[in-house]
Amino acid sequence: MLADLRYALRTLAKSPWLSLVIVLSLALGIGANAVVFAWLNASLLRPLPAVPATILGLEARNAAGTYVATSWLELRNLAERLPALDGAVAAHRPRTFNLGEPERGERVWGEFVTGNFFPVLGVRPALGRFFRADETATPGGAPVAVVSFQFWQRQLGGDPTALGRTIKLNNRTVTVVGVAPEGFVGAFQNLAFDVWVPITLLSDLMPASRELTDRGIRSMLLFTVLPPGVTAARVEGELAAAARALAAAHPAESDGIRYELLPLWRNPRGGAVFNGLLALLQLFAGLILVVVCVNTANLLLARASTRTREIGIRLACGAGAGRVVRQLLTESVLLALAGAALGTLFALWGVDLLAAVPTPSNMPVKFSVALDWRALVFAAGVGVACGVLFGLAPALQLARADVQQALRGGRGAVGGRSRLRDVLVALEVGVALVVLVLAGLFLKFLRNARTIHPGFDREKILLASADLVGRGLAEPAMKNFMRDALARLAALPGVELAAAANTMPMDIRGVPKTPLTIDGAPRPPGDTAQIAYFRATPGYLALMRMPLVAGTDLAPLAQEARPLDAVINEEMARRFWPGRSPLGHKFHVESADYEVVGVVRDANLENFGERPQPAAWITSRGVPLTSPVLHVRVRAGDPRAVLPAVRAAILALDPELVLYDARAFTQHLDNNLFLQRAPMQLLGVLGPLALALAAIGLYAVLAFAVAQRTQEIGVRLTLGATPASVVALIVREGMKVVLVGAALGWVVAFALGWFLREKLVGVSALEPVVYAGVPALLLAVAALACWLPARRAAKVDPMAALRAE
Repeated sequence: MLADLRYALRTLAKSPWLSLVIVLSLALGIGANAVVFAWLNASLLRPLPAVPATILGLEARNAAGTYVATSWLELRNLAERLPALDGAVAAHRPRTFNLGEPERGERVWGEFVTGNFFPVLGVRPALGRFFRADETATPGGAPVAVVSFQFWQRQLGGDPTALGRTIKLNNRTVTVVGVAPEGFVGAFQNLAFDVWVPITLLSDLMPASRELTDRGIRSMLLFTVLPPGVTAARVEGELAAAARALAAAHPAESDGIRYELLPLWRNPRGGAVFNGLLALLQLFAGLILVVVCVNTANLLLARASTRTREIGIRLACGAGAGRVVRQLLTESVLLALAGAALGTLFALWGVDLLAAVPTPSNMPVKFSVALDWRALVFAAGVGVACGVLFGLAPALQLARADVQQALRGGRGAVGGRSRLRDVLVALEVGVALVVLVLAGLFLKFLRNARTIHPGFDREKILLASADLVGRGLAEPAMKNFMRDALARLAALPGVELAAAANTMPMDIRGVPKTPLTIDGAPRPPGDTAQIAYFRATPGYLALMRMPLVAGTDLAPLAQEARPLDAVINEEMARRFWPGRSPLGHKFHVESADYEVVGVVRDANLENFGERPQPAAWITSRGVPLTSPVLHVRVRAGDPRAVLPAVRAAILALDPELVLYDARAFTQHLDNNLFLQRAPMQLLGVLGPLALALAAIGLYAVLAFAVAQRTQEIGVRLTLGATPASVVALIVREGMKVVLVGAALGWVVAFALGWFLREKLVGVSALEPVVYAGVPALLLAVAALACWLPARRAAKVDPMAALRAE
């Protein structure tokens, strides 16, 4: 084996440029795959950093099939009906808190958690302890908190005596009793939290909240761990029985609710979406690796034509075909391992590049991606597999060469014309075309997302959030604050309109959805009707430039005595009041009736180019905005320029209320596209890489092939062929293979584009610019790759060519 290795090194050193091209192309292909594998490894094998237990989400789903959260009271009833889990049902509820004194304006992401949160996850404190049973048994329990290791380092200086120290959350003092283990960031995949407090403190830190007393408020997310010997089927049976019992006991809140056990990678609140994205990226990276392997196989096959005499001598001296194959595979695997080593370095850069993708500022998104030992083993394994894959065809071709013809100087089966080489060239072109077309479709989608009109005006709007619950305001005070704040903001110089809502369109967290009842009619069995809804203030639709097509806007906030009203979109009007005016009709959502006073044009709510979905903008006169997102439209210029004046106006109204998460609406949209931007960045590298590899591979292969036809070309020229006819012949033969590969690749690319059409909103299933432009570009590059060696070959001196043989 050592002899094979030494000989392989000497052989590769004789053609350093070819070896360098192969190693670099392999490094790029393996590096891209290692990057995506590192993300998959973190998302599938280590979805929750520092959590040893295998966590299952316990997800509630309503009659319409939408995943919803669970209420606190429902959680307590549900846990009692699941004996198989033996109390191992934990809950958490994400929340931002004001940290320290209000004037600091510092926000920290945390979670309200049940007392068994940490034990179910199987984590141990790095310092101190977790919550005791007496601290989490009843609402209003002990004001204690556990902080993350990072928070302990950053805010508490990593001081071992920090236990017992107090911090202020939402202007309430809590005592730090423990520090979570290093790396632990919570029970949400790809989100990082810094503070955990008992759910029983919810009413203390959010005084206006009714979450601990109102069964209809679904804000708790559940998870569990299967005890030893307990099967998922048994738990699912108990869940079905519990769902029936709860629906019978509490039909208003639990009717139609069912529960599912889901692994975290199928979590509907991020895991499923993100892992689907990673699978798509892995497809792109895998296709690039196919291009690399085929390209390398072509190069080695062409190079094999120069080694027929060497291999013939080895075979004549008694070396068996297996011995020759082993030697040649040693060379190819050595090249592949060198490419894998360099690819690992590229992967380090690639991981940092993808992790730097801008993420939503209103979510604590954090990707825990690193090239650990699994990624290194993956890169090495891919390297060995690639070495065998691209080295086997040339090795078998040479090992089967005719010995006598090889000793006479002939080319045998690896001469200038090879069916195997043609197949590999066609495969390389086809795969490169697939990658380029898919890259073009995704880039077209991203461009559309930035330019198409979503049904509202995204320009000149400043967004800023306020936490009225954390401030401790009661509902009447919240209503008064909102009325006065909007009046002050609208009066600021340069401000055109001011309004507020509970959320924004295109938010990564989605838009709230709820079942509804129309005009008081009972819902028929199996009815799954639901709508998206925004709780908004008057003027919100005008601020967003969403035109009314019928009726009026929401009534002013000061008109408390008026019935609760709502504006609906055209799709809701068509679906629930077909052929008649919806104005004056009522629908029931969230324990209240709302009268339809206006109809607004359809707009995109969750994704660019989505199909219209029924939606309503309901007044905030009934239930106030507890965590409003203020919208301020300016007359001209950058909306962020009015932020100091907006902050001053709010502080003048309430000196202890600080705005947070301020950004332009355009920035909000861009950041919430990060799930699409990640593949864009990778495709921005992979697309040109596929084109470059195809061009280099075609040129190198054809140059080698043409060089092996020197005698044939000399004979043709001697017999009267013109250089132009020789060039045309060589280009025609090369392009015939290219066209076959391009046609097959186009069919595959079209099929994949059709399969992905739901994800590529706003992009035609047969996008002419992509499906025509990309093949034209690839064929132009292929024609150039054929023409250059043909042109050089046509200039050969016929007599010199004949003497060379």
